[in-house]
Amino acid sequence: MKDPQPGTSVRPGANKRISIILACFGIATLFWLLIALSHDYAATITFPVRYINLPDRKVVMNELPEKVSITLRTSGFRILSYEFSSKRSPIEIDVASKLGGKGGRTDALALATRMFQPDFTRQLGTQVSLQAYEPDSIVFYFSDQQTVRLPVQVPLTIKLARQFDTTGSLSIRPDSVTVTGPPSLIRHLKGISTLPLDLRDLRSPVNTKLRLQENRLLTFSDSVVHVRLPVEELTEAKLEVPVRTINTPATYILKTFPDKINLRLQVPLSHYREVQAADFDVVVDGARLLTDKPQRLSVKVISAPSWARSILPEPGQVDYILRKE
Repeated sequence: MKDPQPGTSVRPGANKRISIILACFGIATLFWLLIALSHDYAATITFPVRYINLPDRKVVMNELPEKVSITLRTSGFRILSYEFSSKRSPIEIDVASKLGGKGGRTDALALATRMFQPDFTRQLGTQVSLQAYEPDSIVFYFSDQQTVRLPVQVPLTIKLARQFDTTGSLSIRPDSVTVTGPPSLIRHLKGISTLPLDLRDLRSPVNTKLRLQENRLLTFSDSVVHVRLPVEELTEAKLEVPVRTINTPATYILKTFPDKINLRLQVPLSHYREVQAADFDVVVDGARLLTDKPQRLSVKVISAPSWARSILPEPGQVDYILRKE
């Protein structure tokens, strides 16, 4: 028989034989899979844990497991169904009921995980052999609780933009919270911190909410505080103010030249119209004139509005005459 020439199609009988072989292979694989899944295998299944009815006036000091892993043996079909299960109901541990009549008089409680076998069986079915638990027990260490009122602290980092400044103090509301926790921890606390607030190139007022830093052993009356910080753009102002003499030696008269100077300063835009000489007290000190006999006296600004910034006397020193009365 001659081989088919190039371009000649394969006979239909050959395609049919290939299809039959593939079908037989698929059926055999399916039967093999069904037989394999009907056998028993070991597997590990994980359940979430929820703790309810914790004793009043007590706090759990140790970390409690959030999940329990169970080693079981059952058919491959069931294991496959467990793996594809979208959600498992959490195992609820009623702590108060396990304490029984002890109430709040115990400092420790250990519960064997196998105590919750009925809860596992309820979800897994009765045709399952439970063989091991991880952890094999759940231990609670209790401590009495103490309640105090502590100030709120804000870890604040600010870098103001050029020509901007704060125009008031940081406001925190509430500025203190009621804290409940173990005395061994409470006694070392001076305050409760919020999450850090890091502000860069700041050019507008701060008005935000911050969460308190969580601590598993502590509960707070408020979990969020409102933080405000006034920030404004600054502008330059200039005004003339009189120079006042202080600590002039007895029986002497002290006179400065000039008797008025200029003050150059930065002020928030909202206070620009409030700038007036009467709000600034500028002095020269004559206390050491008789002993030091300086050539000139330094000018000092000893009083100014809280919103005034970068106050610069011009000139910074003045001439003077000191003479007997």
